[in-house]
Amino acid sequence: MLTTRWAAAGAVEPGADYTVLAGRLPVRCRRDLPAVLEGVWRIERALVTAEGLAGHRAGVDLAELSVWTVSVWASRGQLTRFERGEIHRRVEAALRPRLLPARFAVWTCQAAD
Repeated sequence: MLTTRWAAAGAVEPGADYTVLAGRLPVRCRRDLPAVLEGVWRIERALVTAEGLAGHRAGVDLAELSVWTVSVWASRGQLTRFERGEIHRRVEAALRPRLLPARFAVWTCQAAD
């Protein structure tokens, strides 16, 4: 499995609640993998300026032919705003035919000291 490093985007306040998003995106076939990775890269670049992002990481599992992503947000509303943003919507639409149904989990956790 190939992964990016954890990219911290802002200070985390110990004891504060954060929204976590974890996703697994199965790629339809090997020839779709380069386009999917480019889409993930475009989203990763957009995350750099995303309001409320605490950090993120992504990876690709070549054996399973899937991409996964984890991001931590100061609030569910800020995650939703990013998801509804222009870049995310464009990448999502472009990749939809190249992916099998994705699985996502969203939960809230408290930051540790």
